Amino acid sequence: KDDDLAFRLGAETSAHSAALSLAGATLFDPSGKKRPFKDWVAVPVDHEDQWLRLADIAFDALFTTRGPN
Repeated sequence: KDDDLAFRLGAETSAHSAALSLAGATLFDPSGKKRPFKDWVAVPVDHEDQWLRLADIAFDALFTTRGPN
């Protein structure tokens, strides 16, 4: 969706679950072909007050976990 911001939070993490519980949040599907990225959550602009917190979590995860190869 045009006004969503996507965050790579890691599937099955508490941050991922919390982000998906926000109204309107979905797994990020950039192609729109029902093949979402399982580690990513698209959070609608209605929750922009959460974006900085989620960005901080996603940024920190870059240095504490190793992404898929």
